[in-house]
Amino acid sequence: MNGGDAMADYNSAKAVCPYYHKCDSNRVCCDGVEDGTSIHLVFGDSKRQKAYRERFCNSLERYQTCKLCEMFDRLHEDG
Repeated sequence: MNGGDAMADYNSAKAVCPYYHKCDSNRVCCDGVEDGTSIHLVFGDSKRQKAYRERFCNSLERYQTCKLCEMFDRLHEDG
């Protein structure tokens, strides 16, 4: 495992959003809209990725306000 993988694993362990999969230096990967797919949010730099992750993915108080989380919740409600 290289250093980037170790950092991704550390960041993933902090995520509380049930739709979160993983991240790397400028991406956050979440569930997809179909089985076997994922959505990748790509940020211009690692600072923006980290700020987003801290604001939504890692926050018990705010993860449900993420637009992707709201979409996934609606998809699950509609069945």
